[in-house]
Amino acid sequence: MSTKKDELILMRGDGKCDTPRAILHRHELPTTEAQFAMSLLERWGMVVGVENGEDSAGRAKVEPMPVEETVERACSVAGKAFEAFRERGWMLDVPSPNEMEDKMAWAIGRECADLICEREGPGGGVSRDGCFAISRYGRLGTFVDGARATQVTCHAQAEAAYMTATTVLDGPELTLVRQCARHGTRPDWEPFKVITAEPAELVFKRGKWRPRVRRPGGGAVYTPIRWRDRGAELVAWRESYLRWHGALTRLEPAFPELAPLRAPERPWEG
Repeated sequence: MSTKKDELILMRGDGKCDTPRAILHRHELPTTEAQFAMSLLERWGMVVGVENGEDSAGRAKVEPMPVEETVERACSVAGKAFEAFRERGWMLDVPSPNEMEDKMAWAIGRECADLICEREGPGGGVSRDGCFAISRYGRLGTFVDGARATQVTCHAQAEAAYMTATTVLDGPELTLVRQCARHGTRPDWEPFKVITAEPAELVFKRGKWRPRVRRPGGGAVYTPIRWRDRGAELVAWRESYLRWHGALTRLEPAFPELAPLRAPERPWEG
């Protein structure tokens, strides 16, 4: 018997509706041969009758199988059929639609597993001025009335995922993964012009900083500029993306049930 079970996934709202959507993900799909075999079972597998005496002409009477026996036969047929399908290689494995980036976004961004795991002692309370309380204040806009310390927990799998990340990743990698998961973003690597022109001087005028305008001798108006080399900045941004991608890649072996990471390793080369 296969240990792979269908997975129920709750997807967060799309912005227009905050109600989560339930999606049933099947980890196995039948091949063409298996689908044809199931169609044969649907037509002929349950056509069974039982003897019910004889009629006045001495002919045997047949009646449908009782409901309880029909259900038991249907379950037995289904179990034997799928067992034979797997032995013949007629069942295709389907990976989970979730991958490492989704896992961390759920565990850290939604369940706040990192903030909860950092409290003092397992099962301890959360201080009113602690990180979790301040984060919750930012989401709710107010403190929750109650005792000085509030018991707060998260999903067990979210806590396990974060604790795994703390053992696999070093400090800078973990910080980077936490920051991206918290905001649901990736490190910025977007291409921009390496050499850019910007105003050489700024003046505060009419409530904002503005480029200084010169007009020597009453002649033409111009704005002094300077050239800015952003090559080092671009390299730093892309190195940050590579560290983030490498950190998630290192976490993948600890979660074999997840799909491969969708984020490209070097998106600027594609």
